[in-house]
Amino acid sequence: MDSDTHGLDSLVEPKAAMDRIKAQIHALHVRCFAAYPDYDMWEIGVECAAVLVRLNELIDRCKVNDVVHVISDDPTADIEMERWADETGQRVLESRKEGNLMHFIVKKVK
Repeated sequence: MDSDTHGLDSLVEPKAAMDRIKAQIHALHVRCFAAYPDYDMWEIGVECAAVLVRLNELIDRCKVNDVVHVISDDPTADIEMERWADETGQRVLESRKEGNLMHFIVKKVK
């Protein structure tokens, strides 16, 4: 067998490959965010006001451009995080709801 054709018989059509990749992403619970987090804050069962106090403490210790992934189950988290970003001048790069959890990607900008 010539080296140029080695493995070609195992190639699949793009649609089949995409379906296979999507299934793997779902099975492995892979998440892609706007930026890779330097820190994770799992704040389940914590009122958003307390989450923001903890986030402020962490942001104070972070370097500029560090990224924090905040996970909250507080139903007001999206509103509170937007208000927090406006007040602090920090940047929420992304927010996403998954089930009853909110995920925020926050970047320290100053």
